[in-house]
Amino acid sequence: MRRWHGAEHKVVEALLLVEEGVEPEEAWWRAKALSPACGTVAAGISLPIALALFAVYPPLALLAVPLGLFLHVRLPRSSPLRLPGLLLERLFVAEPGPLEEARAREAFQRLAALLRERG
Repeated sequence: MRRWHGAEHKVVEALLLVEEGVEPEEAWWRAKALSPACGTVAAGISLPIALALFAVYPPLALLAVPLGLFLHVRLPRSSPLRLPGLLLERLFVAEPGPLEEARAREAFQRLAALLRERG
């Protein structure tokens, strides 16, 4: 499952690069399996917040998830506050193997073609 998750990230990251004007072939090779936009990163942002709030007043820990999601949406992709989430993501994501890579690349090529058609 970790490899399929990484393949999914690679497709999304490559499509984002294509939208920025990078050629599809280059975008595919530049795309990474780890993604700062992953929901796992949001969970990793929420965990330290939950621990801190719990230490102050335990019921406040319930605010950690909405606050973590808010930060996940608002923080720049390169923000150092995403680090706990990126570390957590490493448990759930791996570089795609040959099968996952082939399937992901096929999906990427089809989606990139759709983006070009819609211009």
